[in-house]
Amino acid sequence: MNKKLLFLILLYITVIYLTLPVGRYAVNFLYSSVGKENLSIIMNVILLISVTGIVYVFKNRLKKLLILFPVIVLIGFLFISLDRPEERIHFLQYAILGVMFFKFFEFTDSVKRAFLSLFSVVVVGAVDETIQYFLPNRVGDLKDVMINSISGVLGVCIGRLYWSS
Repeated sequence: MNKKLLFLILLYITVIYLTLPVGRYAVNFLYSSVGKENLSIIMNVILLISVTGIVYVFKNRLKKLLILFPVIVLIGFLFISLDRPEERIHFLQYAILGVMFFKFFEFTDSVKRAFLSLFSVVVVGAVDETIQYFLPNRVGDLKDVMINSISGVLGVCIGRLYWSS
């Protein structure tokens, strides 16, 4: 078991959970500072940088990059279809978490590895939304659990393509 990666995953989840009470204030601050339209543009640039990073990582694996192309298109479509910037932030957060979980569960067989990774992302996303349900300035939403889960699935797909032989 990779203890360093486990620590990093737990730290990452902790940061996600600890920022929940201030997330709405941060987004409202960004709205008032740069405007909703500009914030949307900034989030799209972050997506473009992320996709560019994914393509760069797979640059020597043309076959895998071609397999990944529909996933990249799906990521872009889903990302742009999200109305609120915080949904886009969660989308990226949970995709990254999916990749991290997939790498962490490398000690098990392929099917179990994918299942454990997906299950872990769904649980973290459900706990995230449950916490938000009890916060006065946030709303826990089943739709957000689905967004978190779908982005986690995409992250697991990226991890599987990258680390499979």
